[in-house]
Amino acid sequence: MKYIRSTMRGLSSDKKAVTALEYALIASVIAVVLIGGFKTFFNTVSTTMNNVATSVAAG
Repeated sequence: MKYIRSTMRGLSSDKKAVTALEYALIASVIAVVLIGGFKTFFNTVSTTMNNVATSVAAG
């Protein structure tokens, strides 16, 4: 536990490390949002295509 505390103190005094951590957090949040958006988008496209296929098959 002491090692983690001393490492975090060292990182908090290093401005470059803090900036890198901030960018990493921002990038991870953006990735999660994009993955969720793509999943929703492709589910909608899949549902639409299934509806079209059903309509075409029904004639």
